[in-house]
Amino acid sequence: MAKSNTITLTEKQKECVEYTPDQHLLVRGIAGSGKSTVLIERARRLMRLRTLGSSTHSVLVLTYNKALANYMAQLGQKTGTDPIPVKTFHSMAWSILASMNLCPNDVVSGRERLRVIEQAVKDVSRKHPGHRLFAQPLEFWDEEITWMKGRSILDFDTYSRAERTGRGTSVRVTTEDRRVIFDVFERYQRALKREGWMDHDDFANVLMEHIDEIPEDQRIDHLLIDEAQDLHESQLCVCAGICNVALTIAADKAQNIYRTGFTWRSVGIDIRGRSKVLDNTHRSTREIVRLAMSLQRHDPIASSKDEEFIPTALPARAGPLPVLFSPATADDELDLIATLLRELRRMAPASSIGVIARSHQRIREIELCLRRSNIESETVLKDQGDVLSPGVKLTTFHSAKGLEFDHVIVTGLSEGILPENEPLDSAEEDLKEWLAVERRLLYVATTRAKTSLILIAPRPRSRFVDELDSSLYEDGGLCAVQRA
Repeated sequence: MAKSNTITLTEKQKECVEYTPDQHLLVRGIAGSGKSTVLIERARRLMRLRTLGSSTHSVLVLTYNKALANYMAQLGQKTGTDPIPVKTFHSMAWSILASMNLCPNDVVSGRERLRVIEQAVKDVSRKHPGHRLFAQPLEFWDEEITWMKGRSILDFDTYSRAERTGRGTSVRVTTEDRRVIFDVFERYQRALKREGWMDHDDFANVLMEHIDEIPEDQRIDHLLIDEAQDLHESQLCVCAGICNVALTIAADKAQNIYRTGFTWRSVGIDIRGRSKVLDNTHRSTREIVRLAMSLQRHDPIASSKDEEFIPTALPARAGPLPVLFSPATADDELDLIATLLRELRRMAPASSIGVIARSHQRIREIELCLRRSNIESETVLKDQGDVLSPGVKLTTFHSAKGLEFDHVIVTGLSEGILPENEPLDSAEEDLKEWLAVERRLLYVATTRAKTSLILIAPRPRSRFVDELDSSLYEDGGLCAVQRA
């Protein structure tokens, strides 16, 4: 494939790309600062060194989800002649498991995983009748099991002493509760083992059990990890364990939208004195960044003087103010989305327009509405969708991470959707962390926009909308859309 687009790097980006190949590097960058571009160009440089004969090293770019892996692969194709190898952690882990004959009979996920968890909860509830935790939805148990495996907490002694850093749940968990929860965890694990199954969260822990036995041809010399803050501790431990030469890690703690909790030291990665900072956004306009910053000021990480937090430098590029619409209902929101898209497509037919929603179900509802309105769209979920081409792209808050669009419409900014409904039984510190992660979903969504940003907040309006500086956006109206 011929090169179709030349990348011009800033001096700071060039320093990252050309950093010595045989040392770990942490690239800390704000949204839109070019972290993904830096990783692609650094990977290309490392591959070029190999081609020139100064290295025989293997190179791999790693992402946390399929949508981002697809985007990175497309970005690599667009900006160079040689394909850049890009995988998700799970696809890499599966390849290694297969090479060692450790693959399960099946991998349970989604509804099937919830079914197995539900049965485990029912079984344990008979031993602890009336316990308050059994009133919690399945999502609580699902997330708790993921958190435990992500921290490699596989025995009760470790679980009973574990700090709940990164759990971010609004459910208070006492010492007594941990015994009940671990009983459910054990019952769930026994059910998987009985069938010869694993879930995706098992991959890292199984590999860590066999880390010294992993064949040399499955190890990677240069591993470049995008959005590393969203990987689990156990996954990063595997990355450190299979990397022969050096890791390049791109991360922004202020964009952590999963309830992970780790330090680089805890995962065996020594990056002291090997950190570069990218604090300029090359994606969004000044108006979009200012609005996003007004939301970010409410994030505890921004006010706690956390050394991982990077203050954003305002870009020079100007554009229209973001626009906020407040339709009465979710159905009115669908009609509004269609109206806005018709106008945006008329004004900017060669642009990409991202429509971001909370759930896959809502994406399907929007897609159906657009089909009825004769508006073409493409869903960008996992490895679906051409992210870089013009047109209307539908995606979720989580799948939008790392992507960018010329114009963005953020939907569903209602209480009960963003943030989700909070359980009544909540510990104050856990609730703060949970809300911080929910808030970051909106921050990430707003910073996907390059030129214009539209927010839609059906009633009851999300509390996060009230945290936005109202002087930094316009109230909705057709004239505002036309100016976007």
